Amino acid sequence: PSSGQSVTAADLAVLNSVIGGAGFNQAAFLLALPKAASLFSAIQIDSAARTNFSILYGAAIPSSGPPSDAARAELFNISGGGGYAQASYLAVLPKAASLYTAVQGNAQARTDYNLMFGVTAPSSGAPDATTRASLFDTAGGAGFVQSSFMPALTRTAALYRSLQQNSSLRTDYNLIFGASVTASGAPSVANRTKLFNTAGDPNFVLSDFSFVLPRTASLYRALQFDLVKLTSFNSRFGATLPSTGSPTSGADIGLLFGITGDPNYNEQGFLDSL
Repeated sequence: PSSGQSVTAADLAVLNSVIGGAGFNQAAFLLALPKAASLFSAIQIDSAARTNFSILYGAAIPSSGPPSDAARAELFNISGGGGYAQASYLAVLPKAASLYTAVQGNAQARTDYNLMFGVTAPSSGAPDATTRASLFDTAGGAGFVQSSFMPALTRTAALYRSLQQNSSLRTDYNLIFGASVTASGAPSVANRTKLFNTAGDPNFVLSDFSFVLPRTASLYRALQFDLVKLTSFNSRFGATLPSTGSPTSGADIGLLFGITGDPNYNEQGFLDSL
């Protein structure tokens, strides 16, 4: 109420529920309050945003009136997060909701997403906080286009499974791409990026890649074993292959694959030519 007016029992109950919450901090609350209120107003006047919020948080924002306890808690959690910016959040919200709907509506896509991102997107209902954060991170990435991401997800998950199931291929991949793909579990962020970079090309064909990868790794090991030939290779092709470790240049990796991908390639013959 305004100054001088009585506080109703209902108002007191609300105030007590706020200040009685675990970890309540008045300074932090007063800082988050205008952000939460602004976000609520922005979502409330936009029917698409209300729908998307409900999809991702499992809490309905009404078109008028105050939010439910569940929705209010989510609004405060969102707007109170580090680095929160309302314009950025509202720009990513529809992308994240669309991605979640696409993943949720396709059993294979859901399995692939869960595998690649280490989450548990369900077949129905709202995602948990970890999955939701992953969806926002994915859809909020620079250059994200859902129509490109979905087929790339399929190809990348197939590649990852293939590597996990074949220790020799996995060792070769880790050597050539400087990765640390493991036999089980979800990939690290760094490994996931490498896998998407590998299989993200629309022309990527797993069977072709799986055939050429061992040849590429074998040539690379042979060159590292013989420093004279390694030096000759680098000089002839303008490469910078190191004597130990993985290649550090994407161009060098492409060069190796280009050589060993030739149908007429013969490793010994190639080495003898250096």
